[in-house]
Amino acid sequence: MKRERIDGTLIKHPPMRKYKVTEEKNTFFVKSSTLYVSAIKQISKKVEKLNATQAKNKVFIVKGMGKSIPKVLSIGVYFQLKNYRVEVFTGSVKVLDEFEKEDDDSILSKRTVSSVEVRIIL
Repeated sequence: MKRERIDGTLIKHPPMRKYKVTEEKNTFFVKSSTLYVSAIKQISKKVEKLNATQAKNKVFIVKGMGKSIPKVLSIGVYFQLKNYRVEVFTGSVKVLDEFEKEDDDSILSKRTVSSVEVRIIL
């Protein structure tokens, strides 16, 4: 089914998700603008910090969707080569797009975007 073109300024909204305090410590979200090397450094620091704790759940999660999927997968391969166990989960996420027209009207549109989750198991 082909969608018709909507004129106006496109504003992309991230998917709605529930926020958890534990997610802040063991989850990293990759965007298409995230630099690969800086992501590796940040994730490595967080993985080392998580490994040093006595937490029961020693899993670090790297998430991305759309254009950032290849970057997330290459991060997973990097940690796999560093002898970590890595699991990959694929899925899809519904996101909301807003089209603003010049006459202050806005049109909301839903679409489905592919997503990937790489779990680094310590």
